[in-house]
Amino acid sequence: MAAAGGGMPGCRLEADVVSFNTTMAACARSQQLWATSALLDEMQQSRVDPDNVTYTCAMGAFPDASDATQLRWEAALLSLEVLSRMALARDALSFGTAMTLCGKAARWEVTLGLLRQIAQPSAVAFSIAIASCGEGLRWEWALQLSTEMRLLALSVNPLAASSTAAACQHAGAPR
Repeated sequence: MAAAGGGMPGCRLEADVVSFNTTMAACARSQQLWATSALLDEMQQSRVDPDNVTYTCAMGAFPDASDATQLRWEAALLSLEVLSRMALARDALSFGTAMTLCGKAARWEVTLGLLRQIAQPSAVAFSIAIASCGEGLRWEWALQLSTEMRLLALSVNPLAASSTAAACQHAGAPR
């Protein structure tokens, strides 16, 4: 992503954090882990400081294959740790991405831990945690989180409701 002349005499474009993040997001969507890693290296060489979006994009770059599931959630936790160490904001998107990856890896307890780290969790964050508990057949936790949502005056959206019902159904618990 080196600076390009664009074909116009005297025109020189410099890469900045936005251009790196945009390119990294495209790489992450197509799960190009090595391209994302190379962009992180190039950012460092170009002396462009990464931000919270940079690390959130990197979380999504791991392949969706079952053998990479373990790596994905561990990398997500590492990215959150890096954000914290660099005093960068761990926002709803970074937490949501990490929680989703932990849920896909059947790490419902880690997902719950991340939910508890969010100062003011949204209905989306609760829904991700409920879905994770549903995947882990932890119907008691799914019901608990649904109750917490109501107590916090958050609307129980269709994902949260269906995940809670599915967790109860799989476990044979009352709905």
